[in-house]
Amino acid sequence: MYVRHEGDAGFSTRNPQYVGPEKAVIEYYLSNGQRDEYPASWNITTAEALRGPRIFPWRGSHVTLAPLA
Repeated sequence: MYVRHEGDAGFSTRNPQYVGPEKAVIEYYLSNGQRDEYPASWNITTAEALRGPRIFPWRGSHVTLAPLA
């Protein structure tokens, strides 16, 4: 999730190829012990995630990445 400032709703990913249960979630544990939970439909592959930092600075904050083949 990309947050521009404190209180910002931010930006998050969506996986258009997700076909699992609508209410499924994935737990993430942060290094400080905090447990976060996000919809499984927001999960993307590592390869897709690594494309973001390369593209984001050039296209601005409103980026739609086409799914990797």
